[in-house]
Amino acid sequence: LIPWDICENVPEDFDRTLRKSNFPMVIGDMAFKRGNYVQAALAFRDALDRKERATPAGAFAFGDALIALRNYRFAERNIRAGLSMAPKWADRLDRHGVYGPGVAGKKGDLEKHLAEVEQFTKDYTKTASGWFLLGYLRMTSGDVGLREKAAEAFEALLSLQPGDELATRYLDLLRQEKLEIGSDPVGSDPVNPLAGR
Repeated sequence: LIPWDICENVPEDFDRTLRKSNFPMVIGDMAFKRGNYVQAALAFRDALDRKERATPAGAFAFGDALIALRNYRFAERNIRAGLSMAPKWADRLDRHGVYGPGVAGKKGDLEKHLAEVEQFTKDYTKTASGWFLLGYLRMTSGDVGLREKAAEAFEALLSLQPGDELATRYLDLLRQEKLEIGSDPVGSDPVNPLAGR
């Protein structure tokens, strides 16, 4: 699942250290926040391999690391696995927090990875995994404007795969949010918001 040709910066004893650890998710999170995405992917994969620790959070984390490594097909597979375990999580996820300042003080690469996925969808317009990931990243970016643009990605995905249940669910959710934001509550008064209550 990992493009091993980019693993040249992984210390030789990293795998042995990881296997001894009871906290692969913590190790993965620290590596991710430092920008060591290969080490993060290895740690997150290890967490998922330990069946008792296979959680939605682990699947999302592994998927995020694979996005950073531009392994979009397997990233989509893992993120979908996480969403199948906890379908409502995408409504609440904030990937910006995952990319936030890490232990080394390095600012995350969310914008960079989002731009790379956007370029991938431009280069490979018929590849469903790119559109799914673009919708997922936009929806979970923590940015209201990007969240609204997630609908475009899910619409493109549905044009390729009309029966995609997750894309349909999130597109419906985003449309409902837009309707709720765009309409005034009954009895609202712009001068006195408490009027009519």
